[in-house]
Amino acid sequence: MGSMKFAIKMLKADFKRSLFYCGSLVISTAIVFVFFNMTANPFYGGSQDMSSSSFSTVLALVVVIIAMILAFFANTYYLHSKTKELAIQAVSGGSVLTLANFLLTQNALIMLIAMPMGLILGYFVNPVINAIVYSYLNIQSNTWVVYPAGWFFTAICLATEMLWLVIIDTGYAYRKEVKDLIEATQAMQKKEKGSIKIPGIVFLVIYFIPIILMLLLEPNADLYLGVCMIGLFGIGGVLNKVLPQWIMKLQNSHYLNHRHKLLSLGNLHQSLKQSTVLVQTIIISVTFLVSFMCVYKNDYRQLVMIIMSYVVLTILLAISIVYKVIIEASLRVKSFSHMRMLGYITKDLKKIIRQEIVDLFGMLIVLPMLYIGIMILRFTTAQLMTAQFGIIIIGFYLLTIMMAGIISYFIYVRLVLKGKR
Repeated sequence: MGSMKFAIKMLKADFKRSLFYCGSLVISTAIVFVFFNMTANPFYGGSQDMSSSSFSTVLALVVVIIAMILAFFANTYYLHSKTKELAIQAVSGGSVLTLANFLLTQNALIMLIAMPMGLILGYFVNPVINAIVYSYLNIQSNTWVVYPAGWFFTAICLATEMLWLVIIDTGYAYRKEVKDLIEATQAMQKKEKGSIKIPGIVFLVIYFIPIILMLLLEPNADLYLGVCMIGLFGIGGVLNKVLPQWIMKLQNSHYLNHRHKLLSLGNLHQSLKQSTVLVQTIIISVTFLVSFMCVYKNDYRQLVMIIMSYVVLTILLAISIVYKVIIEASLRVKSFSHMRMLGYITKDLKKIIRQEIVDLFGMLIVLPMLYIGIMILRFTTAQLMTAQFGIIIIGFYLLTIMMAGIISYFIYVRLVLKGKR
């Protein structure tokens, strides 16, 4: 069977996993379309040639970049989920070109479905957003207007995204050997390759530096935003090294014979190492938007756009987290099947999944929230933001992430247990 036919066959066989990846690209494309139209909309301070340097233009571009980053993140997880099919191709004598052709065929088919759907979704979402913003700004204009510059730069952006996905997929096929592919079907763990070993305490110090500085420095949006960026390196080390080490110590010292916790912590250990990009993106996007909510608190037009961007990005981040959990769960189906053979009943397996989900989403809430919460607290005490508004901002983030956790749990259970009771 040719690689293209095999790719199409496996795409149909693995429809659910492909569907969630497709959904991520649909939403990402819709966001790109809507926000590029904002940059061209004169009512938002944009211009047809995109030469405007207004904050509206900068904000829209930042949102588009984050949406594209999350699309690449979804693609990375999709690649990890394809290792079994790639291993089959490689063992059957497939070359690098065969593996690349397999990945590109599947990705091309998904993108041919996702991107038109995203554009259609964006076309219908655009007037809804315009209607909301126009009503707050008392603007009387046609909400259905789509600017040529919006279409043009959306096309450029999507073409660039497709090109990068092709490069990433081809590079992945080129780098992976048969042994790596077979091992990757069992666990998605990052291997340390002789890099300089930095003590975990260094990462913890770097992570807490922004918190200390925000408590000591006078409240200033630009300053706090820059301070939070310092912590991105620290959070990477905390998720990749510090927390996994703590988890291993807990497993060996307290939960070595625990029927549920030992297994849930083992899954959490793997999952945290794959969460770095998500947590860093959460910190970048939320702190950026919260900071400028204070800067433009008296500019109603900009404030409405910032709030709308915050809502859109938070939902997109939640969807990315759910997709991450789905891919990881799909790779653990065999492990849970083995646990059932060892005597674990459905109640035990659900408890293991529940503990893992609670621990994972607890980390995804607490680690960014220390930055976000302290930033908002400092802004409210300095009267740069009302306490009610700060509570709403935090509440929306918490509610969205917790809803993602609940959805992730039920999908996880359904994937690994497959209707067994």
